[in-house]
Amino acid sequence: MILLFYLIILPIYQDGLFDRVLKLRGLRHVLDKSSGNDMAKCCRGVHFGLLLVFLQIVVLIVTLPLNLIPILGQILYAGINGWLLTFGIRFHYDSDIRNIPVGQSRREAWKRRSEFVGFGSMAVMLEMIPIANLFFMWTNIVGCALWVADEIEKQEQAPRPISQGGSTGPRSTSGSGLSAGSSAAPVTLRDQQRLQQQQQGLYSSFMSKGKK
Repeated sequence: MILLFYLIILPIYQDGLFDRVLKLRGLRHVLDKSSGNDMAKCCRGVHFGLLLVFLQIVVLIVTLPLNLIPILGQILYAGINGWLLTFGIRFHYDSDIRNIPVGQSRREAWKRRSEFVGFGSMAVMLEMIPIANLFFMWTNIVGCALWVADEIEKQEQAPRPISQGGSTGPRSTSGSGLSAGSSAAPVTLRDQQRLQQQQQGLYSSFMSKGKK
């Protein structure tokens, strides 16, 4: 009964819970950008969702004997099913929010398999605890949504490259020889002494002409 609840009933509500977490993190604009063409997304999500549920059932049954092997078997069981669990929860983000094909989502999940297995194996172990697993089923979705929210915020905060279009050089201001944004060089003591000598020379030459 718990297995049927986990594989059939839970996916109906997990997407709504996932979106709710993103909204609480202030990422409503990410969901708004992905709105539109809901019918195609729904058909694709339902089609692959049923396929994913069937695959999860098969993998759970096939890997169930691994639990007979002490420690190592349980680690393998949690790792194999953990990758698939994480992929299933994040598929809503890839398919409905990022709007990427299923194949690309699967390739990215396999490329990041160490992260997926790390998160998913812990989630599977929590869901193996009797009675408490009914609670951890939901907290695993929340945890995965928070993980995705962190990734989105890091992408938004990453510096964007400056476009190279247009001239980046300084422009000269009207009526002056200085470039825009440039500042005049500071006057040193030597410059002041040189200026005084020039003034004295001009004054002495003017006085000598006046005497003549």
